Amino acid sequence: IDFRHKPSSDDLLMYRFLKHLAVPVTVVATKMDKVGVTKRAHQTKIIEETLDLVLGDELILFSSVTKAGKKAVQDQLEALIKE
Repeated sequence: IDFRHKPSSDDLLMYRFLKHLAVPVTVVATKMDKVGVTKRAHQTKIIEETLDLVLGDELILFSSVTKAGKKAVQDQLEALIKE
């Protein structure tokens, strides 16, 4: 999802669909570098509350510019592949 904005209705629909199927979810919030450091905690809270993330789901903040979050995404994918 786009970290700069509140999750869209499509984001929410997809998350709820995956939860209905009992699928563990990792949400990757892109473009985190576009949000100032002081506003990131607030934006993270908005995303977590809007999606109503459940225990076991993960939110990874990612930036293709700074590569922040890249290792976390790679680790998550590797863990899924090994299952």
